[in-house]
Amino acid sequence: MRLVRFSADGAARVGALAHGSITELAGTWTDVLEQFSGGTAVRPATTGPFWTAADCTLRAPLPNASRPIFCMGMNYVDHEAEAGQPLGAVAPAKPVVFVKQAEAMADPDEVLHLDGRLSEEFDWEVELAVIIGRPGRDIAPERVRDHIAGYTVLNDVTARDLQRGHVQWFIGKNIHRSSPIGPWVTTADEIAYPPDLALTLTVNGVEKQRARTSELIFDIDTFVSTLSRYVELQSGDVFATGTPAGVGFTRTPPEFLRSGDLMVAEIESIGRIENRVA
Repeated sequence: MRLVRFSADGAARVGALAHGSITELAGTWTDVLEQFSGGTAVRPATTGPFWTAADCTLRAPLPNASRPIFCMGMNYVDHEAEAGQPLGAVAPAKPVVFVKQAEAMADPDEVLHLDGRLSEEFDWEVELAVIIGRPGRDIAPERVRDHIAGYTVLNDVTARDLQRGHVQWFIGKNIHRSSPIGPWVTTADEIAYPPDLALTLTVNGVEKQRARTSELIFDIDTFVSTLSRYVELQSGDVFATGTPAGVGFTRTPPEFLRSGDLMVAEIESIGRIENRVA
């Protein structure tokens, strides 16, 4: 099932998307996600209204602005090889975790107004994002799957000059409304576990990144379990699992996003997000 946060008639709503229409669901976003934890296929309660998808605006699949996005850095071997030295990072012995504020996230089809006064080195990063359904703390690796509601696509747009210029990555990763996510959450019952899916990113139709989610250095079980030792996970939390090789700043010459560029980030069996740069 494809679960969506959307707006229609000026109100924020929760629904299930199928065949070009959205069925509005009862309960909050986190209520719905919790029902799908552990790959359980359920039929959530509806409120009755049906909406034509073309008349709705899909929103970022996030619970609220109070929770950050938990992100993994240097989590593909080929990306660590291309980016580790320029960023002063070494091959990680343990998961490299940082956060993006909810305010840094953009809607799945949003035009990205990347402010050239802040940075001239905005770069792309396609990633598989894992959505938590069941809350928990100190989750054993073998139980992580029971807490996953589904998956979505994230493009971790990063200001590289700011990322390099500060000891921590927070500023370079948190430009306001720079990183799109969506377009929906594909529920865990539709994806074999652990996911082995192709992910790609193109800029103006030219492929820049291609890999498979099975190539992660630290898998989903390790990432979620490790963080849960220290942070109590909540329904709706998002875990971004890292990006593969092909980012712009490691190319010769370096490539960065410019006004008018169209990025398409896509993950097999999950979905795609398309975002124009302005």
